[in-house]
Amino acid sequence: MEIMTKLTTNEKLTEFAGCIATGKEANVYLGHGSYDFEKRKPLEYDEDFEVPVRDYAIKIFKTSVCTFKDRERYVAGEFRFRHGGYKKNPRKMIQMWAEKEVRNLKRIALTCDGLIKSPWPHFLKNNVIVMDFIGHIESRPTMPTLDGEEEKDVPHETRHKAAPRLRDAHVEDWVNAYEQTLLIIRRLYQKCKLIHADLSEYNLLYFEEIVYVIDVSQSVEHDHPMSLDFLRRDCSIIRDFFSKKLQRVVTTEQMFNFTVDFTIKEEDEEETMQDLIKKATEMTIEEYAAAEYQDEVFKEMYIPRTLHEISIEDIVRMQRDGMEIAFDKLSGLKINKEEAEKKILLRKKQIEKDAEPEVKEEAPKEESKKTKVKVVEPE
Repeated sequence: MEIMTKLTTNEKLTEFAGCIATGKEANVYLGHGSYDFEKRKPLEYDEDFEVPVRDYAIKIFKTSVCTFKDRERYVAGEFRFRHGGYKKNPRKMIQMWAEKEVRNLKRIALTCDGLIKSPWPHFLKNNVIVMDFIGHIESRPTMPTLDGEEEKDVPHETRHKAAPRLRDAHVEDWVNAYEQTLLIIRRLYQKCKLIHADLSEYNLLYFEEIVYVIDVSQSVEHDHPMSLDFLRRDCSIIRDFFSKKLQRVVTTEQMFNFTVDFTIKEEDEEETMQDLIKKATEMTIEEYAAAEYQDEVFKEMYIPRTLHEISIEDIVRMQRDGMEIAFDKLSGLKINKEEAEKKILLRKKQIEKDAEPEVKEEAPKEESKKTKVKVVEPE
């Protein structure tokens, strides 16, 4: 609370209101202020010569050691935590955790050019983040109206209502929310090079028919040792949630491949996504059940990290036989039948050539230069 006292004393925040949300790692509070954190000066007067007041969401990370002990999975392999000092000093680790969220939020806002909606962080100090408030202000009368009295004549009070989580939101068009979520997962991976690693209906806000991303402190980069496992889990959780809202959704494998496929151009993202959803809705009951069964197998499969973990010969043989290859979008291994047969033939010739015994060729003997003696016969 010392940081909050300094913010109010320095007039960066004029009011520290009630709690908006609570979580396992942080609590979010509502705050008001007339200070421009970017320009580091108070806001200028408006046309009515009044100082505008902005609304902020203040996120305070819990410093208790007992909360959220599973940070090791998200930290191991990160460049920032390569020295491992966070194990000895949990409070310092929480400060770095808050700094990581600010960095990820700024990367999302600056890299995606507004394609992914998220709050902008204005201020960071230790375990406190001041960011944009997502929600609206509603006004309601403080007393009931009498007969013949209009509601506008009664004193009103303003109330800030935060945007609800996607789980609790009243959504009229679930298909639109589903499409937005699929694009968020892909653009996070392709543009921001991030995987949320804890994406669910609890970490998505729904405000004015737009899906917002929050709680990105545990987000990892695409080269993290566990990044692909986190991505597959995010896809699985999102699929399970929307399968309760829609009749047909794409499988976890299709969502994963759509996210990691680097051959899809930016202008073709929405069309490709809509084609996937359309194919899922056109499936028969038997085909959809078979796809769900295959999806359970996909969730338990090992995800290769490098091409050294993939057998090219098996890939070529499977492509020749018309079999589907797991993670072909991730590895970029797309070979048609003719190319597969050519590669197998070349491989066989190479194996036969390597199996032939090597015949050592004898070096040609150098002819000794003999001096020719001219014999002169006697006359």
